[in-house]
Amino acid sequence: MEKSNWTQETVNECVNACMKRATVDGAFRKLLMSDPGKAVQELTGKEIPADFKVRFIEQDPAYDATFVLPTLLKGELSEQELNDVAGGSNYGCMTKDCTYCPGAKTGQPGDCPLRL
Repeated sequence: MEKSNWTQETVNECVNACMKRATVDGAFRKLLMSDPGKAVQELTGKEIPADFKVRFIEQDPAYDATFVLPTLLKGELSEQELNDVAGGSNYGCMTKDCTYCPGAKTGQPGDCPLRL
C-alpha cells in the first residue's frame, strides 16, 4: 500500500485512536514506540503503508513541551510557504488538520490534552 492511499483523515483517525489508547494502556504505549506499524494495525486494523514512516515518542517529564521541528527547506521560499511560516504555531498539534486537539479548533494555547 502506498502512502498516497492514506488521506489526512485516515492519519488523524489512527493517531487519535493510538493517543487515546496510549494514555491508559502501558503495554500498547511501549508497542507504539517500538513498532508503530504493528500497534496501529493491532488497534485499527489498518496497515501503515511501507513508504510512510512514523514515530511516536513519550513526553519527557523533565520538559513542559516537546516540539517537532519542520523539515529544513533549501533555497527560496514561495509566497505561500512564507505565509505558512509566518502564521505561527497551531498550539501543539502535529498537523493543522488535527482532529484530536481542541487547540487546533479553538486557536487557544493550552487546549491540547496531549501537552505536545
